[in-house]
Amino acid sequence: MGSLSDEIEEYLKNMVRSSNGILVVQRNSLAKRFRCVPSQISYVLDTRFVMERGYLIESRRGGGGYVRIVRLNLGSATALLDLVGQVQGPGISEEVATHILARLQEERFITPREADLLRANMSRSVLGNSQEADHVRKRLLTSVVQTLVRWV
Repeated sequence: MGSLSDEIEEYLKNMVRSSNGILVVQRNSLAKRFRCVPSQISYVLDTRFVMERGYLIESRRGGGGYVRIVRLNLGSATALLDLVGQVQGPGISEEVATHILARLQEERFITPREADLLRANMSRSVLGNSQEADHVRKRLLTSVVQTLVRWV
C-alpha cells in the first residue's frame, strides 16, 4: 500500500475528475477524513498539484478558508508547447522535468514506458547537477514536446 500522501493525492485526483475539473474543499475537513494534520494536506497540494502537472491551486486560509483545485487541459498542440514555455528561465530541474513527463503520461501523450525512458535520460545521474545540465534538460524536453506536437 502507498503512503498517506499517495492516498490523499489519489483521492483528490478522483474528486477533481468527478467534479469536471474543478474541486473546492476545506483543508481541515480533508485532514479529518485522512486523520492527519492540515500541513500534510498542504504538503500534498504543494508537491503533487503543481502547474507542471496540470493543476492550478487557489487557497484562502482561515476559518472560512478553502482550497480550489483546477485541472488545466492540454488538449491541443499549442497547449503542449506552452507547457514547456511556461517554465521560466533557460533550464529545467530534474523535479520539474519529472512533473512535466508525468503530465504528458497522464494526458496520454506518452506511454508509461516512454515516460520512464525519458526520465532516465534526463536524470541527474546522466546529465549531472549543474546549470548546464538544466539547460540540456530543457532543450531535450522542448525537443520531445515539439516532436509530440507533430503527432497531435
